[in-house]
Amino acid sequence: LDGWLPRDILVATLGDKEFMRRALAACFAGKSDDAKLRELAKKALEDKHPMVRLRAAQGLLAAKTPDKAAIPALIELLK
Repeated sequence: LDGWLPRDILVATLGDKEFMRRALAACFAGKSDDAKLRELAKKALEDKHPMVRLRAAQGLLAAKTPDKAAIPALIELLK
């Protein structure tokens, strides 16, 4: 990881095979001020694993400017 920036690590981890790693990265990405990371968190709302979708939604809603795009994903998780 020498020379990698935290943003690079988050981007790489969002594609990890382990859902727990993707979930944590999605939460951090959603809460970030970085627009690209937030867009990646929005994509994580469609992940195959429900925990990744939940954590992405939590991050997006916990941001300084909450993203209401996460609300439908949370509602879908309740079904």
